Amino acid sequence: GGEKARLALLLDCDASRVVILRGPAGIGKSTLAHWLAAQARARGGQIGWVSGEQVAPNPEAFLERVRVSKASGAPGSLSELGRGDARDLLVVDSFEALLPLARWLFTELVGELGANTLVVVATRERLPAVLRARLSLDAFVDLSLEPL
Repeated sequence: GGEKARLALLLDCDASRVVILRGPAGIGKSTLAHWLAAQARARGGQIGWVSGEQVAPNPEAFLERVRVSKASGAPGSLSELGRGDARDLLVVDSFEALLPLARWLFTELVGELGANTLVVVATRERLPAVLRARLSLDAFVDLSLEPL
C-alpha cells in the first residue's frame, strides 16, 4: 500500500540515510524490509542484513553477523555498501534486541557507510528521544505501521 510507495521513493532520494519501520509484532515490518531489499537488488543495489535476534548487542558481534550480498547474489562486504551508483541497503531487523547499540549504529556506523546507503531499521520499540533528537530530520524517516 502506501508504505511501499513511500519506501520506493526513498530508494531514489539521496538525502535519506535511515528509515525506521516501527510497529507491533506481526504487523509486517520484516516483510516490508524484504520487499524493499528486493526493489533495491532489482536496481543493482547490494543488501546487508542482520537480525537482532541472532546477534549480541555489541559492535563486534554486529559487524561479524552482517551478511552482505551483491545484486548478483555473490557475497559482498559492509565496507562496499553505498560506494557505487546503485542505492544499497543495510537492514537491521528486530532492532529492539539491539537498543544498547543505537548510539553506535546511528552515530558511528551510519557515518562510515558509503553515502549511497539507506539503513532500514525494523523495530517494535520507539527510538529513545535523545537519539531521535540527534538524528538529522532530513536524513531520517520514521514510518509507524498500524493494523488495518
